Amino acid sequence: MKENNLPMLAYCEIIKENAVLKKKNKELQRKNQKLKAQIKDLLNEVIYYKYTKKNHNKRPETKRISQKQYEAFRKQILERDDYRCQECGSKYRLQVHHIKSRREHPELIMDEDNCITLCITCHSKTDNFFTT
Repeated sequence: MKENNLPMLAYCEIIKENAVLKKKNKELQRKNQKLKAQIKDLLNEVIYYKYTKKNHNKRPETKRISQKQYEAFRKQILERDDYRCQECGSKYRLQVHHIKSRREHPELIMDEDNCITLCITCHSKTDNFFTT
């Protein structure tokens, strides 16, 4: 009779082990979900820190102008200054420099009196070259 019960006992052990494994699997799935939520929260904190707290170069909200508008404005400044750098007289690699930085004075972006034509070499020597 004991011999006949062996397969049944083995089957019962397998069923019990299967139940234990299912329970562990559910626990692991819950832990996995918690970890995923924690990772998501941490990533959001990193993104927030990167783009708000730490990012001192973040530009303030400004009125958007189209590229066509800015290109027309740029051409107007270049024509006004006869396509010459106002510092060294060069005619090559010209840029429009904002005397008062665009970041600190966004309202002056399209102001002719705030702009001057400079070559890239002279422009790179200005105080606010990297901040505009």
